[in-house]
Amino acid sequence: MTVKYKCEAVREDRFIVELDEQYFDEAWFEHFNEHFYNHSDLAEIAEFIASVITRLGTDTYIGGIGVPLLNGETPYGADSRTINAHVNIVATQEIGDQECGVLVWEVS
Repeated sequence: MTVKYKCEAVREDRFIVELDEQYFDEAWFEHFNEHFYNHSDLAEIAEFIASVITRLGTDTYIGGIGVPLLNGETPYGADSRTINAHVNIVATQEIGDQECGVLVWEVS
């Protein structure tokens, strides 16, 4: 007999997304919105970047953005041709490397 458990992991990442306002101009937004997603301001771009970084890690290529710097440096293992130096993730801890709470309950 197979026993199934539903698991819910809750974690909290804290970091800062720095964006170069001059790079993310009106022309950039027009191109990004035409080819990727419909975001209208820097706060929405920061949220988009943060969600990808949280899910996939700091060395991840983000469509329409590239790979952000991590604390001002190229993330280990990232392809330098895909780096976007106009985006910087300021992290005081390894993102995804903190304790998390896990809830587990049996399901039928």
